[in-house]
Amino acid sequence: MAGAERTFMPTAQFSAGAQLPQRSKGDNRGMAGGASGRRVRRRRRVTAVAVLNVQVAVLLIAAGVGVAGAAARQENQAGYRSVASHSAPGPSAPSSDATASDPATASVPQPATPAAAATPEAPAAPAAPGPGHVEVLHLAPPGQNGLKDVWVYRPDVPDSSSLPVVYFLHGVPGGAADVFNAGLAQALDREIAAGAKPFVVASPDGNGSSHDDTEWANAADGTDQIESFVVDVVIPAVEGDHPRDQAHRAITGFSMGGYGAVNIALRNRDLFGQVASIAGYFHIDDPAGVFGRNGAVESANRPLDHVDRAVGLRILLVDGDHDNEPVVAGESQRFAAALAGVGVTAELDIVPGGHDWQLVSSQFPTLVRFLNAGW
Repeated sequence: MAGAERTFMPTAQFSAGAQLPQRSKGDNRGMAGGASGRRVRRRRRVTAVAVLNVQVAVLLIAAGVGVAGAAARQENQAGYRSVASHSAPGPSAPSSDATASDPATASVPQPATPAAAATPEAPAAPAAPGPGHVEVLHLAPPGQNGLKDVWVYRPDVPDSSSLPVVYFLHGVPGGAADVFNAGLAQALDREIAAGAKPFVVASPDGNGSSHDDTEWANAADGTDQIESFVVDVVIPAVEGDHPRDQAHRAITGFSMGGYGAVNIALRNRDLFGQVASIAGYFHIDDPAGVFGRNGAVESANRPLDHVDRAVGLRILLVDGDHDNEPVVAGESQRFAAALAGVGVTAELDIVPGGHDWQLVSSQFPTLVRFLNAGW
């Protein structure tokens, strides 16, 4: 029996749920009287001890299960909080270590990291102007019958009062199309594409019906009124709804047109801010008698007599080093010196060439550079 006791004593080591050994009823048969009673009492004490040990084991097992369950619940709760914080939008989730060790900390939402501001894209550069276009106006001149042509180059930009206009005057013999036949439109397209400021060019017809050499002037007899045609008809027609001020208007010309450009600019000082003469002259050359051989009229149209009016006017004088025309020879140098006498500095360029449109076309870049500097 001692062995049996030894067997039952370590009941606290049983695992939870194990069955305790049960004694069968036949084991007590054959035991007598007091011995039987003592054995019964002894068995009761052993049984009580065994029952007590079992109860203690059960309590310990229950306590172990409770601790394990609490730990499992805490672990499950921490895991839920971690998953919930990762799946929730907005604030970033705390780490699982911080959640398990401090649930209060895990429940506090963390501030979201602000997204980096998108860098605004640089505005696209404006497209370079394309080729310009040429149009021909047909206008009625004062003092003459019929219509006169005005060839106009317009750059590929919107028209406005700030878009400059240049009026180009042809020589004699000549016509409105001459400067375009010399390649003006193509030259301007190239210069503008290379970065020059765009501008309009208008070339009117300066021929008269009564005088084959008009000098771009108003005839004393009241017939061919070419200066008035330029000032009062051509300018308003070309500029239209966007009239230019003096600073955005220039006049230039070749040969007789060079003379006419300077003469009209000095006589209409409020209209033009710049003037250029290519192989021009600045004295009276009137084979057709436009001025009627009238000294006062001639003086009124002689630029050399009115250099004082040039103050504030930008002036370009170009001449070819092989220009053999007597009416032109030395004129640009003489006029530049007269201007300097009243404090006006003109740009004087003596360049290779003669008295022809080849000289003119070679100077298109110079003309563009000079005019652009004044706008």
